[in-house]
Amino acid sequence: MVKNILWHTWEPGLCGDFLSSGGGAAWTRYLWSQIEREGHQVVLNTVDPECDGARRIELTHLQQVDIGIFCWRWLLGGKYTQRDNYYFHQWDLIDRLLELGIPVLIHDQDHRVASADAARLAEASRTHSGVYLSAPELHPRARYIELHYPSPYTTGITQTLPQKDTDFVYIGNNYDRYEQFKHFFNSQSDCKIDVYGNWLEPSALRESPEQVQSDFPYIDFKGRLPQDKVVETLSHARATVHLAKPSYCETGFLTIRWAEAVAAGCPAFIPKEFKIPEHLIPRWRRMNGLLMSVMKKFNAFSLLDELLEAERQLVVTKMRVEPWLDFIQENAR
Repeated sequence: MVKNILWHTWEPGLCGDFLSSGGGAAWTRYLWSQIEREGHQVVLNTVDPECDGARRIELTHLQQVDIGIFCWRWLLGGKYTQRDNYYFHQWDLIDRLLELGIPVLIHDQDHRVASADAARLAEASRTHSGVYLSAPELHPRARYIELHYPSPYTTGITQTLPQKDTDFVYIGNNYDRYEQFKHFFNSQSDCKIDVYGNWLEPSALRESPEQVQSDFPYIDFKGRLPQDKVVETLSHARATVHLAKPSYCETGFLTIRWAEAVAAGCPAFIPKEFKIPEHLIPRWRRMNGLLMSVMKKFNAFSLLDELLEAERQLVVTKMRVEPWLDFIQENAR
């Protein structure tokens, strides 16, 4: 049966220039295309000025919706007035949909559902049926459904790899990962390392550029990388690493970078504290980064090939669109 899906999100580059978009735009676009192939209709609800034709749906028009999916946005405060207004509008939509008996899915894609919001959602679930929470977690939290980012690369994973001209490439911003970054890369000072992201951009919310360069004089910080260059850039590295903030490690949170690394044929080291079922990535394959020096010395990179194959199987198994389609079919009204 055809479903009308209200999709509430704000992803950089989702409707505008794909060169400046993020990984969130890539998986969202892919998922929408697959949903529409099944005959369903996606109604995008956003205040992003790049999204021509997208609109803030009027509360009085929500009766036509069969389910609302909310990629959670949180309060930022300070100068981010537009984003905060978006957060309040998000709640207006959720409240109205529940009043109409229309189910809602809250996708906690950044682990940013605050305790007050979680309590409000829990209260809503006691008074209304059809309140669902999801996250891309291998070990879902209580009340959460396991729904992973569907990989746009699942059917086109790289098999023939280019010449590897650097040891490590890390692509990601400096958010809640500095100590983990330091712990891993301090053991790699004899390796060629390229890092992309906001690491040298001044901000009161992270370490200064001077501190970063002082702590890692052997790393080449290259600034931000356009989304369409991520897979290509990773393909030139012998390995990357999936750094993860503590809550991601605790739940086995798979970011879209897992799919991008596999698509690039780039094996990824995994932090030892990252929880992942033994049958998916056996513990002996979660190698310490110190082994990179040993592998370089003896040209013994077959261990990385085995790690890549395990991660390839994980992406193919977990990062699929079918669980999303099944959820919509089973829970939309």
